[in-house]
Amino acid sequence: MSWAYESNCWYNIEQVRLVSFKIRDPVRPLPGINRVDWVDLRQERLDGILAGIVYDRSLNSFSSFGTLEWPHNDLVVVDLTSQPFELSNDWAHNLGKLDLIASRLATLDIDRCRVFESNQVSLGPPIVMPPKFMAVGLNYRDHIQEMGAPLPEHLVWFSKAHTCVTGPFDPIKLPRVSDKVDYEGELAIVIGKSSSNITVAQAESVIAGYTVVNDVSVRDWQSRSSQFTIGKGFDTHGPIGPWIVTQDEVGDPASLEIITRVNSEVRQKQSCSSMVFGCLEMVSELSCAMTLEPGDIIATGTPAGVGTGFNPPKWLKPGDKVEVEISSLGKISNRVVGPRKNMGK
Repeated sequence: MSWAYESNCWYNIEQVRLVSFKIRDPVRPLPGINRVDWVDLRQERLDGILAGIVYDRSLNSFSSFGTLEWPHNDLVVVDLTSQPFELSNDWAHNLGKLDLIASRLATLDIDRCRVFESNQVSLGPPIVMPPKFMAVGLNYRDHIQEMGAPLPEHLVWFSKAHTCVTGPFDPIKLPRVSDKVDYEGELAIVIGKSSSNITVAQAESVIAGYTVVNDVSVRDWQSRSSQFTIGKGFDTHGPIGPWIVTQDEVGDPASLEIITRVNSEVRQKQSCSSMVFGCLEMVSELSCAMTLEPGDIIATGTPAGVGTGFNPPKWLKPGDKVEVEISSLGKISNRVVGPRKNMGK
């Protein structure tokens, strides 16, 4: 589901991404936004956030713009929280309305919308605070080999705290309690419909789309026990974005390729076809244990080339730039900032 603009109307082609954004230096107060009255932390994280779609003005064909750099002069953002849409500023609450949004865009006069140049906004994580942030470990054969682990018979699940989520270009903050911080470039599934106990054949129908994630990991805290959670949920250790690409445009996620670079050095490069367990299997199995909700994120595992797999390990340090790029989805880029000194509990 995606659209382009021509002669004051939108119609269905592959040139749109779903984004959350903030206006840089707004000259007047933002218009009223429909917010859900949840916990204070959620409200704080949603403060100033708007939901929108990205349009590439340079394309006259039906091809996707894929990994175009952000910001870019040809890209604009259409605000869906102001008139005539007045949607929630939280995409987790809008994903169930994608068909309705598409039908309204089909006959929309662009002059009635607020449109921003890319240099007027800052992109945030497309799902600001996902209801659940689940992840799969040991899901690429080459990564399993580099970690010295046996091939799993079942999916290896763990969770990341939703408070670790940060934007596609926001800094990764190193903690004071560890200097063994690692990167993991991954494809992430975004759930679009509430569902439970679904089959593999039904799984595609509940996926809203896909995005890019860096499953940043504090390795010594991760290895303290057989449960990974504490080492996976540090604040800022879940960069996501830059947008959600809808499922119908992606097609088969096995055709995608992940590339992770640290300071321009390629560390990971692998096709998603190398997964042990596929995306639809993950969605189906997870739904048998817990109800899936719109905005849930599932990180699908990382290929070989993580920092801990080198001898000696290549831990992230202040000043590093980590880029995770997935073909047809886009790229996130995050600077690593301190501290690394004065470590202690």
